[in-house]
Amino acid sequence: MVRKSLCFLLLSALIVTMTMPFHSSAAAADAGEVIDYSAEDLGNGITVESVITLSSTRTLRSASNTSTFKRDGKEIAKVTLYATFTYNGSLASVWSTDYSKSTSLGWFYRSHQITTMDRMPSATATLDAKLQGIVGIIPVHITLRCSPTGTITK
Repeated sequence: MVRKSLCFLLLSALIVTMTMPFHSSAAAADAGEVIDYSAEDLGNGITVESVITLSSTRTLRSASNTSTFKRDGKEIAKVTLYATFTYNGSLASVWSTDYSKSTSLGWFYRSHQITTMDRMPSATATLDAKLQGIVGIIPVHITLRCSPTGTITK
């Protein structure tokens, strides 16, 4: 009886550990397969690079979408949306979400939030600078979506 209880407890702990979403800020950005990359010139010396990475199990997809903002080649801000989805071939749903953000060189986030609507998590923010010679406002909006077959898109 004790042996069965111990086996059940260990098996339960293993299942819980394996199904927990993985979104450690530093590790998730480096782990997984890069499935999408884009770069855009926003004008006034500001560019944004976006990278989506993916790691998965049979029924879970953990993805991150990172946007890195630069002014004249120097990083001014970074925001990452993390999402874990479940899918089964006919339906996909959001298991968990999280985000991280950072700024430098006098830039700051005026507002930020994470929402999930229609099984699509998104992070929105307003990036702001009011420095000598620099006045800027940049809207930030990043998303992740999972299809019923497990395909991740932005």
